[in-house]
Amino acid sequence: MFQNIAEETMQNVNENVKNNSKFIKIYKELFKIQNIVIYVLTFLVSMITVKDVYIPLGIAMVAACLGSTVPIFLVYISSLLGTAISLGSGEFANVFWLSIVYFVLIMLFKPKVCVEERNEIYKTGSRLFWAYIICKIIKNWGSDIWVSDLFSAGVTGGILYVFYKIFVNGIIIIKDFNIKKVFTIEETASGIAIIVLALSFFNNNIIDKLTISSIVGMFLIIILGWQKGMLAGIATALLAGIMLCFVQAFDLSNIIVFVAPAFLVGVLSNFKKMDLYKIFSRTKMLDNKGETRLTENKDIVTELEGLKETIEENFTEIDVDKQESQKYEKYEEAFFENLEEIQENIFYDELILAESDIIRNIFDVLEHNDIILEDDLVDIFKRNNNYILVQDQKIKDDLREVIKVSNRAYKIIQIENIKINENKKANKKMVEVAKEVAKAVDVCIEKVSQKKDEKIVKKEKELEKILSGKNIPIEKANIRQVKNGKYIVEIKLDIKDTTLREKSKIANISDLISKTIGSKMSFQKDRRNVETGEYVQTYSTEDKFIMQVGSSKISKDDSEASGDCNLQMRLDDGKYILAISDGMGTGAKARENSKLVITKLKKLLQTGFEKEQSVKLINSTLSLKTAEDEFATLDMCVLDLYEGNLSLIKNGACNTYIKNKKNISIIKSEEMPIGVGLDVNLKEKIVPVSDGDIVLICSDGLLDSKEEFQKDWIEDFLRKINTNNVQKISDMLLAEAIDNNYGVAGDDITVIVAKIIKKK
Repeated sequence: MFQNIAEETMQNVNENVKNNSKFIKIYKELFKIQNIVIYVLTFLVSMITVKDVYIPLGIAMVAACLGSTVPIFLVYISSLLGTAISLGSGEFANVFWLSIVYFVLIMLFKPKVCVEERNEIYKTGSRLFWAYIICKIIKNWGSDIWVSDLFSAGVTGGILYVFYKIFVNGIIIIKDFNIKKVFTIEETASGIAIIVLALSFFNNNIIDKLTISSIVGMFLIIILGWQKGMLAGIATALLAGIMLCFVQAFDLSNIIVFVAPAFLVGVLSNFKKMDLYKIFSRTKMLDNKGETRLTENKDIVTELEGLKETIEENFTEIDVDKQESQKYEKYEEAFFENLEEIQENIFYDELILAESDIIRNIFDVLEHNDIILEDDLVDIFKRNNNYILVQDQKIKDDLREVIKVSNRAYKIIQIENIKINENKKANKKMVEVAKEVAKAVDVCIEKVSQKKDEKIVKKEKELEKILSGKNIPIEKANIRQVKNGKYIVEIKLDIKDTTLREKSKIANISDLISKTIGSKMSFQKDRRNVETGEYVQTYSTEDKFIMQVGSSKISKDDSEASGDCNLQMRLDDGKYILAISDGMGTGAKARENSKLVITKLKKLLQTGFEKEQSVKLINSTLSLKTAEDEFATLDMCVLDLYEGNLSLIKNGACNTYIKNKKNISIIKSEEMPIGVGLDVNLKEKIVPVSDGDIVLICSDGLLDSKEEFQKDWIEDFLRKINTNNVQKISDMLLAEAIDNNYGVAGDDITVIVAKIIKKK
């Protein structure tokens, strides 16, 4: 009973601790310094009137906080409190009912969630606009409602919506202060505008027409103009000045008080960018980016070397021969442990004597016969000068006990040996995998340690300067030249500039990169990282060939799971990969292995591993599976459209066919499938391609669909076919295979057809 009470008490304590931790977490979130600043700004903004007319800017701040996921409880209290103190109970009631209608509209019509990374995560501004219109209609419901009243309400609601947009973009500056290192001009300008607007409540003039808000605003704009340049400074000055004019804290003619310092500081900031020391000094200097890059690379190399050392130390092969030599010692130990249970046995003293060879003789018999019998044990005692008369029942019973102990001890070490052998197999596989991983780490270390060519570094800086000069918000340029001589250029850009994805802007960037590199470049892809806020565009030297791809597939008997998996992907170095993997058998089990091969192949190649290294790692992974039939074929075709060749790696795969007009070349697989053994043989064949070549790779279900194997029906089919449409060829081959098997797919079938076309 007391135990149950104690357990119940501990559960209650744990619940209390859990609840307390939640409360502490909420408390810390509510009273973060950033959030406290937002509460103060909301309080001040809610006390401001616009042209002697009260517009509920405090509720606009609440809506902005809700839209950007800032906790709104204390923001809401601050807005109501500021309204009550500044304007009395009448306006407080109006603002309160406006907020109620606003929250009801949000619950009835859930705001849209922005798909793209934006400050306004939840679009709540339109609900605020309609809440204001509804409140005005309800307020004037008893009297005549004129069109002019509705128009006036619409204009005021629109103004409220504009302030909401400014607030939602400016709050991010305060919310992510000391968290996010880079802010856009839009965010910075809006953030400074909110501060200036809030301080306009203290509108007593200090010097002539200069107020606290104008002095603080000028100070912030000067800092911004010096750091970010003239454009950022003037844009912020205009926004802050117009907002102050709007709330009667500033005359329109005096906007120049903000703009003039921003312009002057923007001009002076250009001199800051001229590194005079670098111009006049003979020593070679390294900018901050370069220092950071070198430091990061050194850190990465150190980490990778540590990882490799850990792998080599921890994954070593078990010395099984040594364990085999200790087999008797283990048997002796197990024998004595079991012997302790029969201390009253008449043979006990004889068996524990150190000089006795009885246990060794018992072990030898067990090693030979796998079991020891009564006659064997009597004979062993006889050889050790101990003659047993088995007529006595007590002696017989004790003898049987010794036999049980002997056999049981041997069974124990047999089980241990089975485990040792299994561990040996598993350990050998793990060691092989570790070796491949260590080799892969070596490749990574080599890539990271490789010093960049000074010419490429110079081109990177030149490109950054050219793009910046064309008002393209570049943060960093990375240029590399791959083995075939092709240039790959990655430019990190400002993710907030949505125009960067427009075709005209991409074409412009492509031309500028082409002039810098000295060869024709074309856009390849872009990627966005929502978590880090990175946006990167990739350009590469234009290929000499282009490729068209068509594919068709069907599963056996139209089952849901196909044992075939395929991959069509462009690699980071600009090459294309076409691959098919066929798992052992059909259905879900076969698909599990083929999917593993294709998924890991894609991931490794995307990470930057070479294809040979990738295949070895995949083979090691697949061979770790305990079942003997866990393997899959791999048919990999890598097309280099810049140099004009294709590289083939075929392990247990069906033939590859290359057609040029009426000529058909066939490349056969000579190697075992992936996962058959710990070692995988790789034989890469490089074949040049020419204009009009048609390349076909397929799973064996296509070839095996015809029972007559005297002639390769696929070769004959490709020779006779007249069309060059790759999708049509693929579909026709699949249809022919189904016809060959009387209208059903006898196996999983995958067909990929590619056509190579030379650029004019």
